[in-house]
Amino acid sequence: MREVSSKRFGFLSLLAPVLNGSVGLGLGSLLMLIALERTGLAIAFVLSSTQLLWIAMLAAIFLRERLTRKTMFGIVTTAVGVALVVL
Repeated sequence: MREVSSKRFGFLSLLAPVLNGSVGLGLGSLLMLIALERTGLAIAFVLSSTQLLWIAMLAAIFLRERLTRKTMFGIVTTAVGVALVVL
């Protein structure tokens, strides 16, 4: 394998992940606080706990990813678990 030199990367290519993470964390935290303020704890908790469900379903729709039986089982188990905790 070849070694990758740090001289090959420019300043912007090193700064991009830092900015992406900062904006992502900041925006995510801000939107979570807005959701808590507008909907209440129970609904915000359900939406937060089921984010992986939404990601899997949206990936299947927009990215054409296959949902395997194992994935579907995980989605159903998570939904049932969140419903039991919230109700």
